[in-house]
Amino acid sequence: MSTSQQTGAVILVVEDLFIFQYLDRLLTPHGYVVIRAGARHAADALGSGEGGVDLLISNAPEDFIEFAESIPLVYLSSAPDASVAARFRACRSVRKPFRAETLLAAIEELTGAAAAATAS
Repeated sequence: MSTSQQTGAVILVVEDLFIFQYLDRLLTPHGYVVIRAGARHAADALGSGEGGVDLLISNAPEDFIEFAESIPLVYLSSAPDASVAARFRACRSVRKPFRAETLLAAIEELTGAAAAATAS
């Protein structure tokens, strides 16, 4: 995928700065705009519809249950809670530690980025 093609906006809600930096460096070259936010700011952004967010990545999906029908979620966890994940219309759990390819495949599946990239 070309680095100049924008794929979508991703809100990333993780507490660890190292994880954020890693994911930002992983996703940006694939055309994603990565927005780091705390849970409250992310919920405000999702609720207002600002920024055209296409995907949420979080290790605390229970903070976003109210958006379970409207936003796809990548749930990062070493021990994902299947009952929480099941409440989301579109969710992929990615178990930590994960490989970059696994995370990218989950994101592409949820956003349809792979289909869009092959169609152009």
